[in-house]
Amino acid sequence: MLILLFNGVVITVIYTNKNLHEPMYILIAALLLNSVFGATALYPRLISDLLSEYQVISYQACMLQAFCIYTYAASEFTLLSAMAYDRYVSICKPLQYVSLVNILDANIPHIAAMIISVENMVFPPLINPIIYGLCSLELKVAFFKFFQSKIMHLQ
Repeated sequence: MLILLFNGVVITVIYTNKNLHEPMYILIAALLLNSVFGATALYPRLISDLLSEYQVISYQACMLQAFCIYTYAASEFTLLSAMAYDRYVSICKPLQYVSLVNILDANIPHIAAMIISVENMVFPPLINPIIYGLCSLELKVAFFKFFQSKIMHLQ
């Protein structure tokens, strides 16, 4: 919940303050939206597995969660690449910065990163009830055996 709250506050500040409507701040807002996606794809399942006695998940739900996490990682790298490009242009070509990095002029890295982040913000909450309604006993047993063998090995 804190992730949603803090990211929401920063996104709201960037959205409401007209002075922050610049490419780097828009990318920061997209990065925060993407982190909300990552948190909704990972943490609810992790917490439910830690708190429940039996964890069972179907193969399809497992693949869907893996897809969401890999999509989160891919969009994170896309956003970081767009941010790096933005910094490169602002440092190496300061006089041409406005013409090279203007979102209204359809700069593809910025627009692609924002679309991926918005898609990631909408998709997981729709699918979370399906994923987190299921649990995986096999994974719990495998992790228990793994950690038990590590603990026995340390003693």
